[in-house]
Amino acid sequence: MIKRTTGSQIERVEQCPGSQGLPHCKETGTAPQEGGNSKHRFLQLIREGVSREKAIEYVGAKWGEGLAEECANINLEVIGDVLSDPAYSAEVSLTYGNGEARVIGYGLDRDYSAAKPGEIVLTVDVLGVFGDRVHVVDYKSGRANLGDARESTQLLMGALAACKAFGKSKATVEYIYLHDNVWSDFSDIDIFDLEAFEDRMIRMQRRLIDVEETVSKGLIPDVTAGKHCTYCPAFNACPANKSLALELATGNDASPFNTTISRPAMADAWEKVQAAKRLLNKITKAIIAEAQREPIQLNSGKMLGQVTKKGNEKLSGDTVFEVIAELHGEEVAADAVSYTATKTGIDAALKKHQVKKTSVAKRKIIERVRERGGATKKNTTRVEEY
Repeated sequence: MIKRTTGSQIERVEQCPGSQGLPHCKETGTAPQEGGNSKHRFLQLIREGVSREKAIEYVGAKWGEGLAEECANINLEVIGDVLSDPAYSAEVSLTYGNGEARVIGYGLDRDYSAAKPGEIVLTVDVLGVFGDRVHVVDYKSGRANLGDARESTQLLMGALAACKAFGKSKATVEYIYLHDNVWSDFSDIDIFDLEAFEDRMIRMQRRLIDVEETVSKGLIPDVTAGKHCTYCPAFNACPANKSLALELATGNDASPFNTTISRPAMADAWEKVQAAKRLLNKITKAIIAEAQREPIQLNSGKMLGQVTKKGNEKLSGDTVFEVIAELHGEEVAADAVSYTATKTGIDAALKKHQVKKTSVAKRKIIERVRERGGATKKNTTRVEEY
């Protein structure tokens, strides 16, 4: 029996379905996990009507004063109607499989036992359901910028499952970063985006059926190594990574799959790994320099070369003032814009003046600002796989 696929694993499973057929060993109770869990619980309590003070007290008792202080510093006003509008629900668990989806629960104490074999299970941090669309929100407590929300496999999975479950044809997907006074990145997803992503999920689920058949015969499934290996729970049992580790430690990758590295071999391996890191850094720089000159065809079928990425969107203060003044009056505009305008500033101003459905209002403002040429993005170029 292969492991159940969850929403947070989708990117890795799509790249390497074979990893679901290997033994898993997951780390629990790490600092990043506890940081994320504490903030999710804090925001869920706020959404359920618990006072801010009581929610902070709860976090302090369960996770310690350090994480309680981090929760206390979250600017709840910026998050706006996501926490208060009855159209939104927190921690919504869904399943997806065979072109169908359904809701199976609410709350952080998720229970996926209602899922059928082969179904993908996932929990959306916050889900809003409106006219013809859903709004899928993913809270992020780390400091890494995860890029364009519309490129997130996890958010797209949430959008597809929610649209199927509620009979909608469009979605807005959004990262809300719970640091630096809270900020967000959102994108609109149309029916064509959803259909394209569903095709990918159908192909992935077919490949998982092949993996299950392989495992049922007592065989080791094929795996694909790559960046997705970093946090893979099957890393220690993976034949690709085991072979690499043995080669580094012993200089021979022909050792049996179940070979255990002795402590003296570990000592030798440590020295080799440090030397390998130094060498790999130099090799990486040389490869990047060549890829800048001309793209390199990789064995995976991808290319390594220069890719132009859209930078963060900058809003013209004059245009933002003009648009908000038209939609909500000059008083709101004056609070949203100083010498510069930011999406966080718009959020705060709309909330302060009690504009209904803050997220919808903000999206309308930014769309109009873009139409008037008041938003710019400075592209950056870097070498990566594509």
